[in-house]
Amino acid sequence: MQINDFLGKTFVAFVDISGFKAMMNKNTELAAKALDHFYQTGYETLQLYQDIINGIFISDCGVLFVREREIKSQLEMLLDAIKEINKKMLEEKFMLTTNIAYGDFGYQNRVQFEGISKNLLYGNAYLDAYLDSINKPKIEPGLCRILKPNIDDTSFLDANQFLKKKGKHYYYYWSVNAQNEIDKFEQDYKNAKYEGILRVLKGTF
Repeated sequence: MQINDFLGKTFVAFVDISGFKAMMNKNTELAAKALDHFYQTGYETLQLYQDIINGIFISDCGVLFVREREIKSQLEMLLDAIKEINKKMLEEKFMLTTNIAYGDFGYQNRVQFEGISKNLLYGNAYLDAYLDSINKPKIEPGLCRILKPNIDDTSFLDANQFLKKKGKHYYYYWSVNAQNEIDKFEQDYKNAKYEGILRVLKGTF
């Protein structure tokens, strides 16, 4: 799918497969299945948003960005796409992490040699989204968050029932159906992690 060059202010999402490196070390067939499903899901989802959202998928990562639109609409469209991708990946028991940042972003589709193309991504939005994925506090599997810096007016974020402010982030709860389900999700998520750690510890003695 051809992606036209882009330069402007927008939201950029850095998406990657949770635990992919460990998967590669333990089960290469499962890792290959995860990649296939990730690429296919990304392609099918972005087909629904042609000329609105574009994406580049490399190894276990994807970079999604929204073309010219009002900032609130940009984010709403991007979050809808991220929700769809996460749900489809979860159906195959794969989880993603998603970090989103707003700012300047550029994309160029360069052809250097016949038959070989090279994509150029640049701008603070792409860099901020990537760095947030590796910086602390580390994002947990299955979660999605938006960096607050560079967004001057956050009123549209505060008004979104599926977003919750935490420090320099707004967390997006794509898996719930209503705002009043967020607290229960957070508690269930925390308990699941605790129970998983307990199982590991009990297995050592």
